[in-house]
Amino acid sequence: MLIGYARVSTTEQNLDLQTDALLRAGCEKVFVDHGVSGTKAPLSRPEFADLWKQLRDGDVLVIYRLDRLARNARSALEIVEGLDEKGVALRSLNDGISTEGATSRLILTIMAAVAQLEVEILRERTRDGLEAARARGQKLGRREALTNEQKEHARSLRADGKSLREIARLLGVGKTTIAKVVELP
Repeated sequence: MLIGYARVSTTEQNLDLQTDALLRAGCEKVFVDHGVSGTKAPLSRPEFADLWKQLRDGDVLVIYRLDRLARNARSALEIVEGLDEKGVALRSLNDGISTEGATSRLILTIMAAVAQLEVEILRERTRDGLEAARARGQKLGRREALTNEQKEHARSLRADGKSLREIARLLGVGKTTIAKVVELP
């Protein structure tokens, strides 16, 4: 059975182009997610989750374009592998991608390689960005909850016998933060 899936990120976007193409392709059912971002995990999208439950061995999931299914190659590969485990093929109308037939293993292998490349490039960009920020003298990470002045104030309050809870409430931070500050030399 051919089953279609369409998605738009905002409720203002129109689905007609996608649904018309899916129906012309012969889809017997079309599942549609409105106003759902592609960054959201596919199985957390209501209609996609329903579609996933209904897929059976021998079915073909038809989509208008690959970006309607997933935002990146890694996510797309995870979905394709899940479909493969269910015995379901994927056909993307505009991308010319299909996991039906003999070339499906090749496509999966290429998609896996692209997904891995994407992960490595992201890792490199992140590392390069952090190195550049450090070279400019930027302090990285979460900012400290208390200034040095507040830390000294917390220590003096503790020396005066105030409880950790009282000091935390007074300074607007958690008790654990105060414990770390007053226990430091």
